[in-house]
This record gives sequence, structure tokens and C-alpha cells, in this order.
Amino acid sequence: MQLENDSLFRYMRPSAALTKMALPTIGSQLIILLYNLADTWFIGRTGNPYMIGASSLALTVYLAAAALANVFGVGGGTLMVRLVGESRTNEAQKVASYAVSASAAAALVFAALVFTSAGPLLRLLGAGQNTLVYGRQYLITTSVIGAVPTVLSMSMPQLLRNAGYSQAAGFGVGLGSVANIVLDPVFMFVILPEGYEVLGAGKCDFSDLLYNNVPPG
Repeated sequence: MQLENDSLFRYMRPSAALTKMALPTIGSQLIILLYNLADTWFIGRTGNPYMIGASSLALTVYLAAAALANVFGVGGGTLMVRLVGESRTNEAQKVASYAVSASAAAALVFAALVFTSAGPLLRLLGAGQNTLVYGRQYLITTSVIGAVPTVLSMSMPQLLRNAGYSQAAGFGVGLGSVANIVLDPVFMFVILPEGYEVLGAGKCDFSDLLYNNVPPG
């Protein structure tokens, strides 16, 4: 394993190195914030308060997946770069591989738990009869079908940043968020029928096969 621009870690002034590493990360995080706002805004365009409430409840579980990704991304990335700094590159490679594999495996376990307990979990979070069906739509797309890509898309950029590839990580995260913003109205208002806008916000048009997600009324 080789770190990008070895001089970045060995010879560049700390202020310059921090600027080079931080700016792409800050930019990508701002784009993610805009994506989250866009998701809520597009759902709000339906005029259905139950959809808005359901997506907010399901977002809590989605954030738990983000926390899971940070366990392996931040922890694994920190250990990896320390090993590289000690010239223990073989061990650093093993740590990077383990972090990716373990995050994917943990995401699968997380997805299985959410799948088997989606209803009770949403009720525990405060979902009522009117919000439950929409909460399932959002939960199944983002935290079951999308669990592995979601966790990997958050843990792998952390590893890349710690290896010195902050620009590549920021570009990937930002590009994914922009694509989601563009696809939101397409899935919500063009591809899927009325009543499945929350499903469209989750970017998956077949998750209703997992549950009887026929909207009330």
C-alpha cells in the first residue's frame, strides 16, 4: 500500500496538508446535506404529512447504519494510516481489506435485523397506522436493500481519506449525492405510481415485494 503523495504526510506544512485534505471532505459533506434537504423537500411536495413523518422516523434507522459505517471507516482508517507511518504496509493492507469486508458483513446483519423487525421498530420510534406503511417503504429501500451499499459508501471514503485520497473520496461522495438529487423526482413522480413517493425517494422500485406496502386509501 502506498499513500498518495508521500510528501503530503512527511514534508508538507500541517496547515497546507490539512487544507488539501479538508476542503474536498467539507465540500462533499455540504452536498450530502443538500441531498438530505432535497429528499425531504421532494417528499413534502406530495402534501402528505404522513409521508413526511414516516421518512423522518425511518431516517433514524438510516443514521444508525451511518454510525455502523463509521466504526469500520474511522477506526480502520486510523489504524491503517498508523501502520503505514510505521512502514508496516502489509499489515495496513490487511486492515484495509478487513475494514471493507467487516463493514459489508455488519451491514448484512443490520439489514437482516431491520427486515425482520421493521414494523415493531417503527412502532417503537412512534409510527402510527397512517405512517407505518410509508415508513416501511423508506426503511426497506434504505436500510435493507440499500444497507450494504450505504455502509460501504460511507466507510470506504473514510479509508480513502486516511490513505491521502481525499479528493477522490470527496468526488465519489459528492457525485453520488448529486445523482440522488436528480433521480429523486424521476422515481417519485415519473416511474412509480401515486402513493409510492417515499419508495421513490429510497431509489428502489421493487421493495414493495418484500412487504404489503399498498398505501391506505
